[in-house]
Parts: sequence; C-alpha cells; structure tokens
Amino acid sequence: MDDKKILFQQIIKAFKSSKFTKSEAETSLYWIRKYLSFHNLRNPAEMGATDVREFLSDLSKQGTMPSKQKEAYDALDFFYNKVLDLSIWSMTKAAPVVEEATADFNSGVTEATPEWVARLQEPFKLIARLTYGCGMHLEEVLNLRIEDVQLEKRHIVLRDAFGDETEMMLSDNILQSLALQLRKAHLTYKQDSREGATYVHHPRQLTNNQLVNKERWNYLFSGGVHFNLQEKCRVRYPMDVKNVKHAFRQAAQGPQSATNINTATRRQAASF
Repeated sequence: MDDKKILFQQIIKAFKSSKFTKSEAETSLYWIRKYLSFHNLRNPAEMGATDVREFLSDLSKQGTMPSKQKEAYDALDFFYNKVLDLSIWSMTKAAPVVEEATADFNSGVTEATPEWVARLQEPFKLIARLTYGCGMHLEEVLNLRIEDVQLEKRHIVLRDAFGDETEMMLSDNILQSLALQLRKAHLTYKQDSREGATYVHHPRQLTNNQLVNKERWNYLFSGGVHFNLQEKCRVRYPMDVKNVKHAFRQAAQGPQSATNINTATRRQAASF
C-alpha cells in the first residue's frame, strides 16, 4: 500500500472519530487535497505554519472569500492536529511579517476603471473605484473596517486572513468620498449602539474567530443586521457581495439599467 492510500485512510479514520458529517468530511478533504497539490505533494509532516500561511495567502490573492479561507484553515488545522498529530504553530513560530509594500492608487476613471462606474451612486461607486482603480478584490473592499481608513496618512490598510497588513496609498481625488463613507460608518455604529449591543466578526478571522463590539472594527460598507441564535446577540455584516456585483452588472448594461440601480441603491442605503 503506497503512502497516499495510507494517508487517505488516516484522514477518513480521523473524520469518523471526530463524527464529521458527510458534508464536513467532503469540505475538509477538498481543502487538504488542494493544500497538498499546491505544495506539489510534498510530505505534509515536513511542512508547517510557513507553508500553511503561503497557501492561505495565495487563496487571498485569488480573491477567495474570508469565510472560505477560514474553512481552509480549519481543515488544515484538523489535518495537522488530528491526522498527523502535529501542531501547525509549534512547528514554526515565526512572527507574522507585516508587508511594507505600498501601491500607487488612482481613483479616477482610468484604463483600469470602466466608464460605467460613473453611472453608479454611492456607496457602489466608491466600492467600484476601490476595486477597479487599484486592483483590490471586491471581498477585500467589503471587508474594510473603520480603522483601516487612515485619512491623515492618506492610506488604507488591507489585511490577509491572518491579519497581516499591507498599506495602500490614496490619491487626493478619492479622499473626500472615503471621508463621507467613514462618517456614515461611524453613524451606523452609533445607531446600532442606541438599539442595543451589535457585534461584528473580528477582522483576523483565522487567528481570532470571535464577535467583537468595538467601533474601530465596524465595517466601512455596512450591510444588514441579523440575530445570531448561537451567540444570542445581534451581528452586523458587510454589504452582500452578490448585491454589489448585481449593481455593477446593471450599470454595465447602460443608462436605462442605471436608473434601476439608483432606486435599489436608495433602498439599500436606507437600511444602513
């Protein structure tokens, strides 16, 4: 029996002992296989935190949703702890590296910014300018928090799944729009506070998976509030990526569709 089959049997045995459902087992196996394939089927026992971090960073660069990155991390944490009987973080204890690279940002209508962006209303227009103007993933834009917008330094902070940071410089022509959206985010937090404690997911989802009630971690682009039955509290979420993509598609179709967007935008803005 070759090593691959032995490893597969060990994984299945761990799934059974942990009483995984079929869906949970399939999801975990998918990420384990993807991780091993990413590292060219190297012996996983010889890899550790650095390799996991590299894999998750690649997922982030591909635009993988933070929830899916968390899913991948959980699968690999299970794989190392329950299958290989190793701790990811005890194998490599290197401190997180904060990237210091910055990027030039032009938020005007450039070759990277489609002409239909001008047909959008806020906050969709600002989201599109951030997405197309500097190559940010849409999920990264929607996951921005109040603290990430540092107008006095003229930059925003992007975080990967581990919370590591990259600073992105801002041009003058987007600062005013960002300042207005930042003010809306503060007002949303104050309104939530008046209605009762409202929590958000911590931005470092892979290392600090908890709900927090701190203004600085509130979303820049707030979405709806839902009651979390498990935690028994109100939870504020970011704007829905599907709704934003729908607005983009309609704007791209032309001025007639843009009229429908403006109506939908006002309705959604009213819920903020």
